[in-house]
Amino acid sequence: MGIELYKYSDIKISENKQAYHYSSYSGRLFFDAWKTKRQFLEKESIPKFSPPPPAIIFMNKDSEIVETKPHLERLYGESSKKTVSCFAFHWIEKFLKKFETTHRLHEAYNINFRAVNKNEHKDLSLYVRFAEICVNIFENTSDLRYLNALIKILDVLVYERENLDHHLLERAAALSKKEQEFVKFLAAKYRLKL
Repeated sequence: MGIELYKYSDIKISENKQAYHYSSYSGRLFFDAWKTKRQFLEKESIPKFSPPPPAIIFMNKDSEIVETKPHLERLYGESSKKTVSCFAFHWIEKFLKKFETTHRLHEAYNINFRAVNKNEHKDLSLYVRFAEICVNIFENTSDLRYLNALIKILDVLVYERENLDHHLLERAAALSKKEQEFVKFLAAKYRLKL
């Protein structure tokens, strides 16, 4: 037994959601395997890395199409604040629900928040930016749903690491450090040994 105990980074969950399910209890060995899998990203880390500021991207507010990239950029800026506006939080929740149900972030959604093109879900920069939003929300609210999404997104990014450019790898490594920091915080809070 070893790193195979943490198989989630070995699954393309956007294509095989059924394989991403509960595992049998392995205790501390499971956490050791999880940390080992994340080391694939850690080698890319740089000290005191900060995500880039939100890009200024034009949003057509009259469109019936929700373009994901500009929305995530705007929501990242909002999520960086201590108090997120109700409007921004509504959209963050929509993206969270969509990711949790599909394990995908599509490039665009229609007015009913369904993917415009179901094949356009491979832009890994969307996953990195949404993970950065999840970090901000978890830091401000301790809402475990956002830590859960962060863990799943990092599983996607570890699986796709060969397809990440250097800049996205650096950001993913920083996200992995945050993820481990959050898990250690929760373990300490509940007096669990990792």
